[in-house]
Amino acid sequence: MDIFIARQPILDANERTVAYELLYRADGHQGVFPGIGGSEATSSVLQNVFCTLGIRKVTGKKKAFINFTRKLLLAGVPEIDASQVVIEILEDVLIDDLLIEQCKRLRKRGFVIALDDFEFNESFLPLLPYASIIKIDWKANDLDSIKQLVDHLRRYNVIFLAEKIETREKFAEAKALGFKYFQGFFFARPEIVRAQDVSSSQWALFRILRALQKNDLDIDELARIISLDATLSLKLLKIVNVAARGLRQEVSSIHQAIVFLGEKEIRRWFFILLIAQIGSNRPRELLLSAAIRARFAQKLAISSGKEEIAEMVFLMGLLSLLNAILGRPLAEILKNLPLARPIQDALLRGKGPLGIYLYMLLAYERGYDIQVKKAATRLGLDADTVATCYIEAVVWSEALMNNP
Repeated sequence: MDIFIARQPILDANERTVAYELLYRADGHQGVFPGIGGSEATSSVLQNVFCTLGIRKVTGKKKAFINFTRKLLLAGVPEIDASQVVIEILEDVLIDDLLIEQCKRLRKRGFVIALDDFEFNESFLPLLPYASIIKIDWKANDLDSIKQLVDHLRRYNVIFLAEKIETREKFAEAKALGFKYFQGFFFARPEIVRAQDVSSSQWALFRILRALQKNDLDIDELARIISLDATLSLKLLKIVNVAARGLRQEVSSIHQAIVFLGEKEIRRWFFILLIAQIGSNRPRELLLSAAIRARFAQKLAISSGKEEIAEMVFLMGLLSLLNAILGRPLAEILKNLPLARPIQDALLRGKGPLGIYLYMLLAYERGYDIQVKKAATRLGLDADTVATCYIEAVVWSEALMNNP
Protein backbone atom coordinates (compact mmCIF):
# COMPACT_ATOMS: atom_id res chain seq x y z
CA MET A 1 0.00 0.00 0.00
CA ASP A 2 1.40 3.42 -1.00
CA ILE A 3 1.14 5.96 1.80
CA PHE A 4 2.22 9.39 2.79
CA ILE A 5 1.44 11.92 5.47
CA ALA A 6 1.94 15.64 5.12
CA ARG A 7 0.73 18.78 6.83
CA GLN A 8 -0.73 22.04 5.57
CA PRO A 9 -0.66 25.22 7.67
CA ILE A 10 -3.78 27.01 8.87
CA LEU A 11 -3.14 30.72 9.40
CA ASP A 12 -5.01 33.58 11.04
CA ALA A 13 -5.73 37.00 9.53
CA ASN A 14 -2.24 38.19 10.55
CA GLU A 15 -0.65 35.25 8.72
CA ARG A 16 0.38 33.56 11.95
CA THR A 17 0.18 29.77 11.96
CA VAL A 18 -2.43 28.54 14.42
CA ALA A 19 -2.73 24.87 13.42
CA TYR A 20 -1.88 22.26 10.81
CA GLU A 21 -4.12 19.91 8.92
CA LEU A 22 -2.51 16.49 8.72
CA LEU A 23 -3.10 15.03 5.28
CA TYR A 24 -2.97 11.29 5.12
CA ARG A 25 -3.28 9.30 1.94
CA ALA A 26 -3.38 5.58 1.26
CA ASP A 27 -3.71 4.23 -2.29
CA GLY A 28 -4.99 7.60 -3.46
CA HIS A 29 -7.66 8.00 -0.81
CA GLN A 30 -8.01 9.73 2.50
CA GLY A 31 -6.55 7.35 5.02
CA VAL A 32 -7.35 6.28 8.52
CA PHE A 33 -6.60 7.70 11.91
CA PRO A 34 -3.52 6.15 13.55
CA GLY A 35 -4.24 3.09 15.62
CA ILE A 36 -7.53 2.24 13.88
CA GLY A 37 -7.26 -0.29 11.08
CA GLY A 38 -4.80 0.09 8.25
CA SER A 39 -1.93 -2.12 7.10
CA GLU A 40 1.43 -2.71 8.69
CA ALA A 41 2.96 -0.12 6.38
CA THR A 42 0.37 2.48 7.37
CA SER A 43 0.92 1.81 11.07
CA SER A 44 4.67 2.16 10.62
CA VAL A 45 4.51 5.72 9.33
CA LEU A 46 1.70 6.94 11.57
CA GLN A 47 3.20 5.39 14.68
CA ASN A 48 6.37 7.31 13.91
CA VAL A 49 4.35 10.54 13.87
CA PHE A 50 2.01 10.05 16.81
CA CYS A 51 3.87 7.67 19.08
CA THR A 52 7.61 7.62 18.45
CA LEU A 53 8.10 11.30 17.64
CA GLY A 54 5.01 12.70 19.34
CA ILE A 55 2.39 14.80 17.60
CA ARG A 56 3.74 17.97 19.24
CA LYS A 57 7.01 17.64 17.34
CA VAL A 58 5.18 17.24 14.07
CA THR A 59 2.79 20.16 14.56
CA GLY A 60 5.15 22.45 16.45
CA LYS A 61 2.91 22.54 19.55
CA LYS A 62 -0.06 23.65 17.48
CA LYS A 63 -3.37 21.87 17.01
CA ALA A 64 -3.67 19.15 14.39
CA PHE A 65 -6.77 19.05 12.19
CA ILE A 66 -7.47 15.42 11.28
CA ASN A 67 -10.17 14.07 8.98
CA PHE A 68 -12.51 11.43 10.43
CA THR A 69 -14.90 9.22 8.54
CA ARG A 70 -18.22 8.12 9.97
CA LYS A 71 -16.85 4.63 10.64
CA LEU A 72 -13.95 5.99 12.64
CA LEU A 73 -16.12 8.37 14.60
CA LEU A 74 -18.54 5.65 15.61
CA ALA A 75 -15.69 3.27 16.44
CA GLY A 76 -14.57 5.72 19.09
CA VAL A 77 -11.76 8.27 19.11
CA PRO A 78 -8.65 6.96 20.89
CA GLU A 79 -7.62 8.33 24.28
CA ILE A 80 -5.61 11.28 22.99
CA ASP A 81 -5.26 14.78 24.38
CA ALA A 82 -8.26 16.76 23.13
CA SER A 83 -6.23 19.97 23.28
CA GLN A 84 -3.99 18.64 20.49
CA VAL A 85 -6.57 17.63 17.91
CA VAL A 86 -9.41 19.19 15.93
CA ILE A 87 -11.77 16.52 14.59
CA GLU A 88 -12.79 17.21 11.00
CA ILE A 89 -16.03 15.57 9.89
CA LEU A 90 -16.01 14.96 6.17
CA GLU A 91 -18.70 16.40 3.94
CA ASP A 92 -19.98 13.01 2.80
CA VAL A 93 -20.62 11.65 6.29
CA LEU A 94 -24.13 10.34 6.93
CA ILE A 95 -25.72 12.39 9.72
CA ASP A 96 -28.04 10.47 12.03
CA ASP A 97 -28.78 10.11 15.75
CA LEU A 98 -25.81 7.80 16.31
CA LEU A 99 -23.35 10.32 14.88
CA ILE A 100 -24.91 13.27 16.70
CA GLU A 101 -24.66 11.43 20.04
CA GLN A 102 -21.01 10.67 19.35
CA CYS A 103 -20.32 14.34 18.59
CA LYS A 104 -21.96 15.28 21.89
CA ARG A 105 -19.61 12.90 23.70
CA LEU A 106 -16.60 14.28 21.85
CA ARG A 107 -17.53 17.83 22.80
CA LYS A 108 -17.82 16.76 26.45
CA ARG A 109 -14.30 15.28 26.19
CA GLY A 110 -13.07 18.69 25.09
CA PHE A 111 -12.59 18.10 21.36
CA VAL A 112 -13.11 20.89 18.86
CA ILE A 113 -15.21 19.73 15.90
CA ALA A 114 -14.84 21.17 12.40
CA LEU A 115 -17.12 20.50 9.43
CA ASP A 116 -15.02 20.05 6.30
CA ASP A 117 -15.92 21.37 2.81
CA PHE A 118 -19.22 22.58 4.17
CA GLU A 119 -22.15 23.14 1.84
CA PHE A 120 -25.60 23.81 3.23
CA ASN A 121 -27.65 20.66 3.67
CA GLU A 122 -30.67 20.24 5.90
CA SER A 123 -29.28 16.99 7.28
CA PHE A 124 -26.35 18.90 8.84
CA LEU A 125 -28.54 21.25 10.90
CA PRO A 126 -28.66 18.96 14.01
CA LEU A 127 -24.86 18.79 13.94
CA LEU A 128 -24.21 22.55 13.82
CA PRO A 129 -24.70 23.16 17.59
CA TYR A 130 -21.73 20.85 18.26
CA ALA A 131 -19.43 22.27 15.59
CA SER A 132 -16.98 25.05 16.40
CA ILE A 133 -15.40 25.55 12.96
CA ILE A 134 -16.92 25.59 9.48
CA LYS A 135 -14.51 25.04 6.57
CA ILE A 136 -15.59 26.45 3.21
CA ASP A 137 -13.82 25.56 -0.02
CA TRP A 138 -13.02 28.78 -1.91
CA LYS A 139 -12.43 27.00 -5.21
CA ALA A 140 -15.64 24.98 -5.15
CA ASN A 141 -17.93 27.98 -4.53
CA ASP A 142 -18.39 31.40 -6.11
CA LEU A 143 -18.23 34.49 -3.93
CA ASP A 144 -21.98 35.14 -3.91
CA SER A 145 -22.70 31.57 -2.78
CA ILE A 146 -20.14 31.90 0.00
CA LYS A 147 -21.70 35.18 1.19
CA GLN A 148 -25.15 33.55 1.34
CA LEU A 149 -23.79 30.55 3.21
CA VAL A 150 -21.95 32.71 5.75
CA ASP A 151 -25.05 34.88 6.31
CA HIS A 152 -27.14 31.77 6.90
CA LEU A 153 -24.66 30.32 9.43
CA ARG A 154 -23.99 33.47 11.44
CA ARG A 155 -26.77 32.49 13.87
CA TYR A 156 -24.55 29.64 15.04
CA ASN A 157 -21.54 30.16 17.28
CA VAL A 158 -18.98 29.04 14.72
CA ILE A 159 -15.65 30.22 13.33
CA PHE A 160 -15.25 30.31 9.56
CA LEU A 161 -12.18 28.82 7.90
CA ALA A 162 -11.50 29.48 4.21
CA GLU A 163 -9.64 26.64 2.52
CA LYS A 164 -7.87 26.47 -0.84
CA ILE A 165 -6.92 30.14 -0.65
CA GLU A 166 -4.18 30.36 -3.25
CA THR A 167 -3.87 34.11 -3.94
CA ARG A 168 -3.67 37.34 -1.97
CA GLU A 169 -6.86 38.50 -3.66
CA LYS A 170 -8.81 35.51 -2.33
CA PHE A 171 -7.23 35.98 1.10
CA ALA A 172 -8.51 39.59 1.14
CA GLU A 173 -11.99 38.44 0.02
CA ALA A 174 -12.22 35.92 2.85
CA LYS A 175 -11.01 38.42 5.46
CA ALA A 176 -13.60 40.94 4.30
CA LEU A 177 -16.34 38.36 4.89
CA GLY A 178 -15.19 37.82 8.46
CA PHE A 179 -13.30 34.56 8.05
CA LYS A 180 -10.89 33.98 10.93
CA TYR A 181 -8.70 31.15 9.62
CA PHE A 182 -7.21 30.49 6.20
CA GLN A 183 -5.73 27.44 4.51
CA GLY A 184 -3.86 27.46 1.22
CA PHE A 185 -0.55 28.65 -0.17
CA PHE A 186 -1.36 32.33 -0.61
CA PHE A 187 1.40 33.20 1.90
CA ALA A 188 3.99 31.61 -0.40
CA ARG A 189 2.93 33.66 -3.42
CA PRO A 190 5.20 36.61 -4.23
CA GLU A 191 3.64 40.05 -4.36
CA ILE A 192 5.74 41.18 -7.31
CA VAL A 193 3.71 44.31 -8.04
CA ARG A 194 4.35 45.68 -4.56
CA ALA A 195 7.97 44.55 -4.44
CA GLN A 196 10.55 46.98 -3.15
CA ASP A 197 14.24 47.16 -3.93
CA VAL A 198 16.40 44.77 -1.98
CA SER A 199 18.14 46.74 0.76
CA SER A 200 21.90 47.16 0.93
CA SER A 201 21.99 45.02 4.08
CA GLN A 202 20.21 42.20 2.24
CA TRP A 203 22.69 42.35 -0.60
CA ALA A 204 25.46 42.18 2.00
CA LEU A 205 23.93 38.93 3.17
CA PHE A 206 23.90 37.70 -0.38
CA ARG A 207 27.64 38.40 -0.55
CA ILE A 208 28.11 36.07 2.40
CA LEU A 209 25.94 33.53 0.59
CA ARG A 210 28.18 33.80 -2.44
CA ALA A 211 31.28 33.32 -0.27
CA LEU A 212 29.77 30.16 1.21
CA GLN A 213 29.43 28.62 -2.24
CA LYS A 214 33.14 28.78 -3.07
CA ASN A 215 34.74 25.37 -3.40
CA ASP A 216 37.62 26.34 -1.11
CA LEU A 217 36.02 27.98 1.89
CA ASP A 218 38.34 30.47 3.63
CA ILE A 219 37.37 30.00 7.28
CA ASP A 220 39.44 32.94 8.52
CA GLU A 221 37.88 35.31 6.01
CA LEU A 222 34.39 34.00 6.67
CA ALA A 223 34.88 34.43 10.42
CA ARG A 224 35.89 38.05 9.89
CA ILE A 225 32.84 38.76 7.70
CA ILE A 226 30.44 37.14 10.15
CA SER A 227 32.00 38.88 13.14
CA LEU A 228 30.99 42.22 11.65
CA ASP A 229 27.30 41.25 11.95
CA ALA A 230 26.33 41.01 15.61
CA THR A 231 22.97 39.33 14.92
CA LEU A 232 24.43 36.59 12.76
CA SER A 233 27.29 36.07 15.20
CA LEU A 234 24.90 35.59 18.11
CA LYS A 235 22.70 33.19 16.16
CA LEU A 236 25.68 31.13 15.07
CA LEU A 237 26.96 30.81 18.63
CA LYS A 238 23.51 29.77 19.86
CA ILE A 239 23.26 27.08 17.19
CA VAL A 240 26.69 25.69 17.92
CA ASN A 241 26.21 25.69 21.67
CA VAL A 242 23.01 23.66 21.19
CA ALA A 243 24.86 21.25 18.89
CA ALA A 244 27.77 21.06 21.32
CA ARG A 245 25.78 19.89 24.33
CA GLY A 246 27.80 17.40 26.29
CA LEU A 247 31.08 19.17 25.73
CA ARG A 248 32.85 20.46 28.81
CA GLN A 249 33.38 23.92 27.39
CA GLU A 250 31.02 26.11 25.38
CA VAL A 251 32.07 27.47 22.01
CA SER A 252 32.90 31.14 22.50
CA SER A 253 34.27 32.53 19.23
CA ILE A 254 33.07 32.71 15.64
CA HIS A 255 36.20 30.99 14.35
CA GLN A 256 35.83 28.21 16.91
CA ALA A 257 32.15 27.85 15.97
CA ILE A 258 32.95 27.46 12.28
CA VAL A 259 35.66 24.89 12.98
CA PHE A 260 33.38 22.95 15.34
CA LEU A 261 30.52 22.71 12.85
CA GLY A 262 32.76 21.86 9.94
CA GLU A 263 32.61 23.18 6.39
CA LYS A 264 29.54 21.22 5.28
CA GLU A 265 27.44 22.09 8.33
CA ILE A 266 28.49 25.74 8.41
CA ARG A 267 27.32 26.15 4.83
CA ARG A 268 23.98 24.51 5.61
CA TRP A 269 23.30 26.48 8.78
CA PHE A 270 24.28 29.79 7.29
CA PHE A 271 22.16 29.29 4.22
CA ILE A 272 19.21 28.98 6.60
CA LEU A 273 20.27 31.87 8.82
CA LEU A 274 20.70 34.13 5.82
CA ILE A 275 17.27 33.26 4.45
CA ALA A 276 15.75 33.89 7.88
CA GLN A 277 17.56 37.23 8.14
CA ILE A 278 16.50 38.31 4.65
CA GLY A 279 12.89 37.32 5.32
CA SER A 280 12.65 38.58 8.89
CA ASN A 281 9.50 40.59 8.09
CA ARG A 282 7.72 37.73 6.34
CA PRO A 283 5.35 35.13 7.88
CA ARG A 284 7.14 32.53 9.99
CA GLU A 285 5.41 29.78 8.02
CA LEU A 286 7.10 30.94 4.83
CA LEU A 287 10.58 30.58 6.34
CA LEU A 288 9.61 27.29 7.97
CA SER A 289 8.39 25.98 4.61
CA ALA A 290 11.73 26.90 3.03
CA ALA A 291 13.62 25.02 5.74
CA ILE A 292 11.37 21.96 5.37
CA ARG A 293 11.82 21.93 1.61
CA ALA A 294 15.59 22.13 1.99
CA ARG A 295 15.90 19.32 4.53
CA PHE A 296 13.30 17.15 2.79
CA ALA A 297 15.14 17.42 -0.53
CA GLN A 298 18.43 16.62 1.15
CA LYS A 299 17.01 13.54 2.89
CA LEU A 300 15.46 12.35 -0.38
CA ALA A 301 18.78 12.68 -2.21
CA ILE A 302 20.63 10.73 0.46
CA SER A 303 17.94 8.03 0.60
CA SER A 304 18.03 7.64 -3.19
CA GLY A 305 21.79 7.08 -3.15
CA LYS A 306 22.63 10.53 -4.53
CA GLU A 307 24.57 11.88 -1.56
CA GLU A 308 26.89 13.78 -3.91
CA ILE A 309 24.06 16.19 -4.76
CA ALA A 310 22.56 16.38 -1.26
CA GLU A 311 24.00 19.82 -0.54
CA MET A 312 22.86 21.18 -3.92
CA VAL A 313 19.27 20.02 -3.45
CA PHE A 314 19.32 21.41 0.10
CA LEU A 315 20.17 24.87 -1.26
CA MET A 316 17.72 24.46 -4.14
CA GLY A 317 14.89 23.72 -1.72
CA LEU A 318 15.84 26.61 0.53
CA LEU A 319 15.94 29.10 -2.34
CA SER A 320 12.72 27.84 -3.94
CA LEU A 321 10.65 30.33 -1.91
CA LEU A 322 13.05 33.25 -2.24
CA ASN A 323 10.74 35.05 -4.67
CA ALA A 324 7.94 35.00 -2.08
CA ILE A 325 10.32 36.05 0.70
CA LEU A 326 11.72 39.01 -1.24
CA GLY A 327 8.72 39.83 -3.42
CA ARG A 328 10.80 39.83 -6.57
CA PRO A 329 10.93 37.57 -9.64
CA LEU A 330 13.14 34.58 -8.96
CA ALA A 331 15.06 35.04 -12.22
CA GLU A 332 15.97 38.58 -11.15
CA ILE A 333 17.20 37.40 -7.76
CA LEU A 334 19.19 34.43 -9.01
CA LYS A 335 21.12 36.41 -11.62
CA ASN A 336 23.01 38.04 -8.74
CA LEU A 337 23.97 34.68 -7.25
CA PRO A 338 26.62 32.43 -8.79
CA LEU A 339 24.52 29.30 -8.36
CA ALA A 340 25.43 25.98 -9.95
CA ARG A 341 23.62 25.40 -13.23
CA PRO A 342 21.59 22.41 -11.92
CA ILE A 343 20.13 24.63 -9.16
CA GLN A 344 19.19 27.35 -11.64
CA ASP A 345 17.71 24.84 -14.09
CA ALA A 346 15.53 23.34 -11.36
CA LEU A 347 14.35 26.64 -9.87
CA LEU A 348 13.70 28.52 -13.10
CA ARG A 349 12.61 25.73 -15.43
CA GLY A 350 11.93 22.66 -13.32
CA LYS A 351 14.50 20.82 -15.45
CA GLY A 352 17.84 19.10 -15.00
CA PRO A 353 18.93 16.50 -12.43
CA LEU A 354 17.43 18.47 -9.54
CA GLY A 355 14.09 19.17 -11.20
CA ILE A 356 12.51 15.94 -9.96
CA TYR A 357 13.29 16.93 -6.37
CA LEU A 358 11.51 20.27 -6.72
CA TYR A 359 8.59 18.44 -8.34
CA MET A 360 8.41 16.14 -5.33
CA LEU A 361 8.63 19.02 -2.83
CA LEU A 362 5.70 20.86 -4.40
CA ALA A 363 3.55 17.75 -4.87
CA TYR A 364 4.08 16.52 -1.33
CA GLU A 365 3.48 19.94 0.17
CA ARG A 366 0.09 20.18 -1.52
CA GLY A 367 -0.95 16.59 -0.90
CA TYR A 368 -0.99 15.53 -4.55
CA ASP A 369 -0.63 11.80 -3.99
CA ILE A 370 -0.53 10.74 -7.66
CA GLN A 371 2.33 13.14 -8.39
CA VAL A 372 4.11 12.03 -5.21
CA LYS A 373 3.97 8.40 -6.34
CA LYS A 374 5.29 9.38 -9.76
CA ALA A 375 8.22 11.29 -8.27
CA ALA A 376 8.98 8.52 -5.77
CA THR A 377 9.18 6.00 -8.62
CA ARG A 378 11.63 8.19 -10.54
CA LEU A 379 13.76 8.56 -7.42
CA GLY A 380 13.66 4.82 -6.76
CA LEU A 381 12.07 5.27 -3.33
CA ASP A 382 9.16 3.55 -1.66
CA ALA A 383 6.37 5.57 -0.07
CA ASP A 384 7.39 4.70 3.48
CA THR A 385 10.89 6.12 2.95
CA VAL A 386 9.49 9.32 1.41
CA ALA A 387 7.08 9.78 4.33
CA THR A 388 9.89 9.25 6.84
CA CYS A 389 12.11 11.79 5.05
CA TYR A 390 9.31 14.36 5.17
CA ILE A 391 8.49 13.86 8.85
CA GLU A 392 12.19 14.05 9.78
CA ALA A 393 12.44 17.28 7.79
CA VAL A 394 9.46 18.75 9.64
CA VAL A 395 10.85 17.82 13.06
CA TRP A 396 14.31 19.16 12.17
CA SER A 397 12.90 22.45 10.83
CA GLU A 398 10.57 22.99 13.80
CA ALA A 399 13.52 22.52 16.16
CA LEU A 400 15.54 24.97 14.08
CA MET A 401 12.84 27.65 14.10
CA ASN A 402 12.23 27.22 17.82
CA ASN A 403 15.91 27.88 18.58
CA PRO A 404 16.62 31.06 16.60
